[in-house]
Formats: sequence, C-alpha cells, structure tokens
Amino acid sequence: IYTNTGAILLALNPFKKLDRLYTREMMELYWREDSSSDDGGEEETREKKLPPHAYAVAERAYSSMIRSLEERDAYCSEHPHDEPAAEGQLPPCNQAILVSGESGAG
Repeated sequence: IYTNTGAILLALNPFKKLDRLYTREMMELYWREDSSSDDGGEEETREKKLPPHAYAVAERAYSSMIRSLEERDAYCSEHPHDEPAAEGQLPPCNQAILVSGESGAG
C-alpha cells in the first residue's frame, strides 16, 4: 500500500497478498502517452487522479530522464560551437532513485 509525502513514496506492508497491485494493467495506468510535455500540467493532473504507486515513481523518473536528454540535445543543436566534454560525446544526464527500508521488509 502506497502513500506520498511530497515527492517521496512511502510503501506500507499490508501483511496480505494484493493480487492486482502489480499487474500489467496497473502498470499501464501510469504510462504517459506524451512524456515530452513542456508544461508539466498533464503530469500533475494524472498523478492527482491516480493513487500513489511505485509505477508512478518509475514513470516520473523515466520521463524526466528522456526530457533531460531531449533538452540537452536541443541545446547542443542550438550551440554547435560549444565543445562537449570529449570529441563526439554529449554531457551525461544524471539521475538517482533512493530506496530505503527496514532489513527484511521487502
């Protein structure tokens, strides 16, 4: 069972099996049709309509990574004279997800 506290997802163990929590259908609910949305409005609306879930964290991280890569590529196209870190390489887009919990909780 999940709940959000700001951008943090809290997972609580219900001590029972929840068959529908990790189905493909559940995962598809959290996929974005257009991950390149510039205003973030659709993203915020969708997240408010769907309950908190690990799939929402994964989708948000993936969409953010793709958006960062697209922005970096667009910047490099607009500024062709800026030297990349190495010949033919673009600077990386870093991202991290922290997972924490009690030992044996998973």
